Amino acid sequence: MKNFIYTVFVLGFVAIFNIASAHVKVVKTSPASGETLESSPSSLTISYSKNVRLVSIKLSQAGNGEINLDYKLTYAPTAEFVIPVPELKPGKHKAEWIIMGADSHKMNSSLSFEVLSSKEL
Repeated sequence: MKNFIYTVFVLGFVAIFNIASAHVKVVKTSPASGETLESSPSSLTISYSKNVRLVSIKLSQAGNGEINLDYKLTYAPTAEFVIPVPELKPGKHKAEWIIMGADSHKMNSSLSFEVLSSKEL
């Protein structure tokens, strides 16, 4: 009976450890969330702690709606995505995306940044 309890305990510990270590985190974005830029970025870069699949991404400007991105989703797993961005007008922008981890779990993320006008520089 002691061996059974020990085995259940070890298997439970291993399962919890695997779940905890499976969490994927955003390591870095460029622009950073909350960043104020003097000019439009040429791209949006999202870096993760592990390989993931980018399932969807959209960029919008407050008051002007969604901005078309010339980026085709490949669904290939990678730890970094570089999405080209068209010339953005001054104002507040928000990027929202969904990734899928190796376990098929989907996670939503977002970031906001601001592009200043030449008058604000």
